[in-house]
Amino acid sequence: LEFRRVLFRSVSQRLVATVNGAGSHQSKVAAVLAVVDHDVAVDRVAQFCLGRYWRTATPAQKQRYQQLFHQVLANSISDKLGAYEGLSLAIGQAEQRADGTYVHSTLTRPGQNPATVLWKVNEIGGQPKVEDVVVEGVSLAITQRQDYASYLSSHGGNIDALLDALDKQVSNHS
Repeated sequence: LEFRRVLFRSVSQRLVATVNGAGSHQSKVAAVLAVVDHDVAVDRVAQFCLGRYWRTATPAQKQRYQQLFHQVLANSISDKLGAYEGLSLAIGQAEQRADGTYVHSTLTRPGQNPATVLWKVNEIGGQPKVEDVVVEGVSLAITQRQDYASYLSSHGGNIDALLDALDKQVSNHS
């Protein structure tokens, strides 16, 4: 439990130093994405977000979905990174729950009220990885899962429709 908290402290310190450090926006995005790729279970989060539709997706759909999920995440980080300059992150205690270890933290940004953030960490492939971020009681993974489920429900469960929408979202970002 303490090992995961200490490891997460190291990850968070790298993220804060990158966001607040010198360098171009593009170099900061690249550095943050490197941390995300190493310390976040992105493929597992993607699978969770697709929910029950993951079981019915073809291998080709799963592969395309995971590629698009990575790109959407990268675009989101790129778009929001500037809003986090000047942030500080105070790491609190770790709490073991049935579904993983939750590391408590407080995120502070200039001109904003502090936000309570829980980081869900689990061991994946022998390494602790972040599986979810819960900001002020709202799980980002669950919110994304609900968004995808709603979209798929309104499109007859057609996974290709979701993939096309994600592809369009990525294309429109460029």
